[in-house]
Amino acid sequence: MTTPCLPPDDLPSLDPIYRELSWELEEVTGEIFYNNCDPIIQDVLKQCGWDITIRRKGLF
Repeated sequence: MTTPCLPPDDLPSLDPIYRELSWELEEVTGEIFYNNCDPIIQDVLKQCGWDITIRRKGLF
């Protein structure tokens, strides 16, 4: 088992309300990022099915 790289105080909460806020933050962050890209990059992102995640398991 791996040891978390963050102290327990900084780990994501398991409380459902915080999960909901986390999903909303991901959605808004992705939308802002996408809208700030030029049209060519937006087209590439659409074609590759991109996604932004802020969750710990996002890169696994």
